[in-house]
Amino acid sequence: AGGLPHHAVAASAFFLSGNSGMKVFISVDMEGISGVVHSSQAPPKRRDYEWARTMMAGDTNAAIEGALEAGAKEIVVADAHDGMRNLRLDELHPAASLVSGSGRPLSMIHGIDASFDALFMVGYHAMTGVRDGIMNHAYISQALQRIKLNGREIGEIGIFAGIAGGVGVPVALVTGDDACCREARDWLPQAQTASVKTGINRFAAQCLSQQKAHKLIRRSAKNALQGDFLSLIRPLSPPQNTRFEIEFTGSQCADSAARVPGVARLDDRSIAIENDDYLNAFASLRLCLELASSAFDADY
Repeated sequence: AGGLPHHAVAASAFFLSGNSGMKVFISVDMEGISGVVHSSQAPPKRRDYEWARTMMAGDTNAAIEGALEAGAKEIVVADAHDGMRNLRLDELHPAASLVSGSGRPLSMIHGIDASFDALFMVGYHAMTGVRDGIMNHAYISQALQRIKLNGREIGEIGIFAGIAGGVGVPVALVTGDDACCREARDWLPQAQTASVKTGINRFAAQCLSQQKAHKLIRRSAKNALQGDFLSLIRPLSPPQNTRFEIEFTGSQCADSAARVPGVARLDDRSIAIENDDYLNAFASLRLCLELASSAFDADY
């Protein structure tokens, strides 16, 4: 049959209703997307990457639809995977705008500010070393062993929840695998979580069907923005005095990262960043990770 696709019909009904409500920011990674389990799928130019891009759009649109059903008036989606040019605009729900492209100061959540009511993290993953976390890592995969924030191990969920919290925006929803959702509940106990797969190891999982996963994400997104629930969520406040400790897999990575002004060398493979401003500490962290990544040698 002809006519508009489902998400276009939903968008038309939304705009015609004249509904006014919340402003939602959706950050979308790929490792936690429905059905994505292996390195042959997530990195660009790999064999199954184009399929994974389509799956990424599907989970994103499900989250958008749930937000619209809850009364969201404005939705901004930020592509947050790899080079951040994965989501295709022609596959994205027409009610949303898209932040695309790399080199963004706030990286995975660039564009967020105090005008937003909630942050969704869609397709996120567990931090480095979590046995049942699909493609678990933190920011850079091969060069990094672990990151600690003020003595507590942290991954991308906690890092970016802190940035959002710094401008008063709470994380209302996290989607990914079971390990990702556990990590989210540890850092963000008030947030909704939606697990679309159960990890068996780093590159294998039992996945919900696409239909069930999208229904779960859509329902969780709607629930996350319900008045009674949203009023109880509190932003994750970043620490006033920030200390990141970063352990790399090789000494050459620490050599490169230690060149950043203000960075202290802790041992052969570790460095520390201290700053009384979380965003400044994050900027130094990003630079250190980029330098370390460029120094990584897969052969040694």
